[in-house]
Amino acid sequence: MLTAILSFIIFGIVLINSMFQLREGRDERGRSIMFNPLNLSFALLLVGYAAINIVDTLFHLSFSTYKDGVSILFAGVLIFYIVFLFIERKRLS
Repeated sequence: MLTAILSFIIFGIVLINSMFQLREGRDERGRSIMFNPLNLSFALLLVGYAAINIVDTLFHLSFSTYKDGVSILFAGVLIFYIVFLFIERKRLS
């Protein structure tokens, strides 16, 4: 159930990102708006993935728990990315 909900959230965020990229991503301002959130989101994704692996090493998580953790991490980073994208768009407008 959790995976289905997270899949819908991820699909919606990717759709919003694609629409934004079609409208704003053609000029230098649009590239700047997209670059800053992507940098921060990618760094958060790497830190989160490393944290999940450390927790898995220490506590020996089950596969379903590990899978749910990665899904939550991915959805959380994408939500952060979209929120930061809109903040950056408003700041540079």
